[in-house]
Amino acid sequence: MGQPIPVHDAWKEHLVATRTSTGQIYLLLSIERTVCDNCSFGTVFNTIWGSPSGDMQRIVWCSTCFNADCDPTDADETAHRAWNRLIQRLDQERHFTCWNGAKAAVEELERLALI
Repeated sequence: MGQPIPVHDAWKEHLVATRTSTGQIYLLLSIERTVCDNCSFGTVFNTIWGSPSGDMQRIVWCSTCFNADCDPTDADETAHRAWNRLIQRLDQERHFTCWNGAKAAVEELERLALI
């Protein structure tokens, strides 16, 4: 795994969501950044997303070489706590933005300097 790149926690103040083509919402639970081992100059984003029904997805991609994976995953304790917190917020905050994909959501967080 590549060298870690620090991630700011400001993104956690927002509901960051994507919506699949079937209408399923996934909320961003965690994000990590590292230097890409494949191309050595890109940034790898390792994200965990959770649906309100409890399905979890791990989505990983490089910003430069576009090496990517999307796999179902089980939530560790940290992701499960984040999921519980976000589901409670989802019930209270009915108005939020859903991006068309994980990459678009994370790029917006970067543009806003939230990560």
